[in-house]
Amino acid sequence: SGIYSVRVSNSAGSVLSSGAALAVDAPVLNFIDLGTLGGDSSNVTAINGNGVVVGQSTTVDGQQHAFQFADGRMTDLGTLGGARSAALQLNDAGEIVGWAELRDNSQRAFVYRGGRMTDLGTLPGMTSSHALAINEAGVIVGQSAASFRSERAVMWINDAIRDLNTI
Repeated sequence: SGIYSVRVSNSAGSVLSSGAALAVDAPVLNFIDLGTLGGDSSNVTAINGNGVVVGQSTTVDGQQHAFQFADGRMTDLGTLGGARSAALQLNDAGEIVGWAELRDNSQRAFVYRGGRMTDLGTLPGMTSSHALAINEAGVIVGQSAASFRSERAVMWINDAIRDLNTI
């Protein structure tokens, strides 16, 4: 039991709780405990029109990993060689975007398709990127940065990065 505030919803009427990784089917309000990747917490960030949920969860060794929850099962999406990742958004085709750490602990935007996480890279001279949203056409938007407060708005079309500040 607990108090939960609604964070996101989809066109089918499913809503998510921001207080824990629980999915709710409106209007009956059946709570579903999504579980974790072996750790002690999970957080949901998005749900698509097919009821697929994404977010991040702690693993058994305490790392934060992006996950997908579909067909009653939570799947670890992994990282790009580092310790942490987070899934932030997905479209109805099941393409998932977010960020993941590299071995050097820098963060990179990713798209997860067909069971594979792909590093979307950064703008020239930048060291990090985050993918924040993806539409039904597969166009991804996010940011690329070299340091704190140096973020540039970017868009990836067919996984090729474009600086939106120069358009």
